[in-house]
Amino acid sequence: MAFCIFCLKETPDITEEHVFLAALGGECCIRETGCPIPHSRCGMFEGRVVSIFVASKAGAPMEALDEVKATPGRGIEGDRYFKGIGAWSNHPGEGREITLVEVEALEGLAREKNIALKPAETRRNLLTRGVPLNHLVGKEFQVGDVRLVGIRLCEPCHYLEEMTTKGVLAGLIHRGGLRANVLTSGVIRVGDSVSEVIKTEEWELTKRKYSAKT
Repeated sequence: MAFCIFCLKETPDITEEHVFLAALGGECCIRETGCPIPHSRCGMFEGRVVSIFVASKAGAPMEALDEVKATPGRGIEGDRYFKGIGAWSNHPGEGREITLVEVEALEGLAREKNIALKPAETRRNLLTRGVPLNHLVGKEFQVGDVRLVGIRLCEPCHYLEEMTTKGVLAGLIHRGGLRANVLTSGVIRVGDSVSEVIKTEEWELTKRKYSAKT
């Protein structure tokens, strides 16, 4: 019994070794054994930004943009959290500079729960395709010209369900997206590539760990 390193779905059909091999760059460890979300290669993926959204203030509708400027320590211009007036701005916690969610998660929500949630209704800033967001907690990754770092999962909350429909909270558990901080300034555009930043020393350590197991 093991968990998919991307969506955290438990499956009895793989071993921890399969998960480890997936982390070395193989396909999603349970693509063929029941994982509900098609995943890209871990550490070797290259996804895309599908949509960009901001809200001018807490509770305001999310506005779709073609591009947005990202600033370290602030987030993305035009968004309520950049201005410090988001619903959770006065609550402690890291990772409110920018949020991301997978289009695959919304497809899974529609398929499994029969809930058609529009991308803007997730209230996340970036909609991606082909990006294993859960894998990026604690990792640096590149979105176009901008460097981000994953802080923690952006789990769904009652506030989101109140603004959308019943079942969203349960349906997006462990796949509600990623909270990240901005490391370098720049412009993020629809269509930008998204890829993990693999540091040489981390890759060498991973290879040594695998060699020790064989």
